[in-house]
Amino acid sequence: MHSKSSKWDSEEILDTKKLQLFSLDEFMHALKYQRINWANGHVTYESGNRKNRGREVLSFKKCVELYNGNSIKCVFGKPPSKLSLWSFDDYTVAKAKAARPLRSIKLQYCKKTHQILVQDHRVQFVIESYSKLFLNNKYLG
Repeated sequence: MHSKSSKWDSEEILDTKKLQLFSLDEFMHALKYQRINWANGHVTYESGNRKNRGREVLSFKKCVELYNGNSIKCVFGKPPSKLSLWSFDDYTVAKAKAARPLRSIKLQYCKKTHQILVQDHRVQFVIESYSKLFLNNKYLG
């Protein structure tokens, strides 16, 4: 599946949209959020956990940025604050990082078509042996 000279775990072009969404869902679930697909096509992640009070709803874009390790600017109150993984307690951060099978995801939400688009289907796994586990038909679109 991969060669020693390549940094990517999937050299063949495979549709990894399901796999990347699964990875994002697992990560956000560890942070106590779940994906909501609205009837109008919008996608958000919502939390009913009281520890996430003031940040109950996160956009798809913000969740992808959190997954990839970027801090995001949120207006929870006044003044605007930055939300990063370190805004959560240490145990939750450790669980969320452990739940990520992929190093990074390359997804975006298109407001015009109300679809989740994949910017790059090539993926890198956190642990090399995950490629045998996840690169099967169940996780590929």
